[in-house]
Amino acid sequence: MPVEDLTPGAQRALNLAGQEALALHHNFVGTEHLLLGLLAEGGGAARVLQEFGVTLDQLRSLLMGMIPGGETPVRSAMLTPRTERVMGIALGEAEGLGAPQADTLHLLLGLIREGNGIAVGLLSKAMELDLEDVQVRALRALAAD
Repeated sequence: MPVEDLTPGAQRALNLAGQEALALHHNFVGTEHLLLGLLAEGGGAARVLQEFGVTLDQLRSLLMGMIPGGETPVRSAMLTPRTERVMGIALGEAEGLGAPQADTLHLLLGLIREGNGIAVGLLSKAMELDLEDVQVRALRALAAD
């Protein structure tokens, strides 16, 4: 997905996801890193997640319990195929809702609609969130914009 297809906020979230991956010495940007990036960015997706009590520190701590950081620092991180799918789904969500670019809320919807991956597991199992409720709230936030 070309970066032009993302709003500045979504671009920041993706950049922050990469930073989260590198901080953990991971050479990949998985859905878990994207979720951290969305929270760190502080935009619409973060606000929706915060309404459910999700915090960046809490999520980072849960993630570290599941996937420890690597031992060797890495210089770059590539998107995983699943994260690329999430990005494609997010763009489809944006187009379907008449938006010219995918925003952080579209990325959150993409994570949920993709339905697999560590991010979904963190939200649904570790944090016991009802993903349908998160999805409904994200759609409401998009409609309010």
